[in-house]
Amino acid sequence: MIRELVWPLNSPSSTTSFSLRPTYWNIAKKLGVSPLSIKRRLENLRKNRLLLTIRVIPDASLLGLKRCYSVFSIKDETCVAQLKANLKSFYFVEAMHLAKLSELNRYDTAIFEVLYSNNEQLKKYFELIEATSHGAKLVSYSGYKERSGTQVSIPKAVLVNILKELLKDPFIKIHNLSKKIKKSRTTTAKYLNTLVLRLNIEPVLETSKFENAIVFACVVATNTQEVAKFDQTLRKAFSENYLAFSYHVEGAIGFLGYAESEFEVQRLRKKFLKLTKGRPSLFLREFHTTLNYNLMEYYELHTQS
Repeated sequence: MIRELVWPLNSPSSTTSFSLRPTYWNIAKKLGVSPLSIKRRLENLRKNRLLLTIRVIPDASLLGLKRCYSVFSIKDETCVAQLKANLKSFYFVEAMHLAKLSELNRYDTAIFEVLYSNNEQLKKYFELIEATSHGAKLVSYSGYKERSGTQVSIPKAVLVNILKELLKDPFIKIHNLSKKIKKSRTTTAKYLNTLVLRLNIEPVLETSKFENAIVFACVVATNTQEVAKFDQTLRKAFSENYLAFSYHVEGAIGFLGYAESEFEVQRLRKKFLKLTKGRPSLFLREFHTTLNYNLMEYYELHTQS
């Protein structure tokens, strides 16, 4: 079911439509169960803290902003502790992902999803992370691949309100959303049908709560012509292990997976490196995500400053 919480639902190699956002009804129809059953399963995952939330990621350009992924090396455990302590003060960071790139028995890599308005500002954000972390160093950064160039003709105030509601509840029904934004159902449906083409939706898992499982993340550089090919190759090779695929990073494809033992992690790592030989790639063990400020919170803080 976790795989069905990712939207767009289909891979780049699929010939089916990207138009259906995940709702209880759409997921239930695909899995052959009732919508109530899906709702209860999600509630159970949240209750057991396996699923932290279902995250909506709107294209930052909808609000005149930009987003990037930045990779930092982590010096030691003191640096890890400092990054965790500082995170709430980094209002420009949407999420921090900690992982193990090397064989060290500690986190040695941090990936920040950063919101910004221009390159000068982005540079200052990177400098702030380095200056306050006692040992984090910027290694690389990549742009965020936005969903599409579809024009969204929605009044700014209404757009802001819709995004706020979607960030609270990706499954919100049309009639409930129409009440929130004080528009007719027809108008609300029209706005939402356009806006969903500029959104990504994905589950955020509490990987430390997984029993008898080690969560890992893989990323490999590709070009536009090869995305569909790599998508098919990776989905087939890791069909029993992947949780969710991601196409957010400009010029790359990635996925979150799990293994039942350290031995299996090493086996899957070798398989991944063999499949991606000669290409820039990352295999990150014990991948853990912490959400921070979302797009709307950053936008409001940014516009007030």
